[in-house]
Amino acid sequence: MEEPVLSRFSDNGGGAGAAGLMPVAALALALPLIAPAGVGAQDGATAAAVPVEEFELDNGMRFLLVRRPELTTVAAAWAAHVGSANERPGITGLAHFFEHMMFKGTHTIGTKDIERDLEIIEEQEAVQEKIRAELREQRRRYRLGEIDDPYDPAHRTDTLNALRAEFQELVEEQRELMVKDELDKVYTDGGGTSLNAFTSNDFTVYINQLPANRLELWFWLESDRLLKARRGL
Repeated sequence: MEEPVLSRFSDNGGGAGAAGLMPVAALALALPLIAPAGVGAQDGATAAAVPVEEFELDNGMRFLLVRRPELTTVAAAWAAHVGSANERPGITGLAHFFEHMMFKGTHTIGTKDIERDLEIIEEQEAVQEKIRAELREQRRRYRLGEIDDPYDPAHRTDTLNALRAEFQELVEEQRELMVKDELDKVYTDGGGTSLNAFTSNDFTVYINQLPANRLELWFWLESDRLLKARRGL
């Protein structure tokens, strides 16, 4: 049995769409941090001896900095005060899902034509709304006993089949615009390693390690995906 088509930025059509994700990105501005390579979990005495500098930008971003000029690399990370504790029934898993989506591109990285890309996303959502309406009608027919399985392809209406075909055409067009894994490639070409992220109950962290003379690249790429993440990816 084939699963129903769902929008790429909606769970079950219940409104957990891109607009619901944007406040999460705003929360990411609360606590960026940066620390040099090799700084990890330490006992209390050792941690107390680490000369941590703390400063805050005008936009509220708070930084933690440890200078180690003898090293040629720098480990950098930013943390957002958001995680699974911010979820509710109906959108469980969204925090971790959003973590992964932050690697899928921005208005600059990962696309050949952002204007058309964003248009396609809007068109996809419009088609998906019509598909959801058709599926609601299929479930109504199922409750009335008119069909035995609302998701059986044999019971699809001509309208539903046409909408699914239209959506697939949009998917194929968008694939032609995507530059797969471009964020990772830009970092790798700049000498970066360890590009990763993780999500916990109340925080999400994005980490990387780069040559010390490539720190500006990290600032540019991370601010780009904080400010201009491609909606709907």
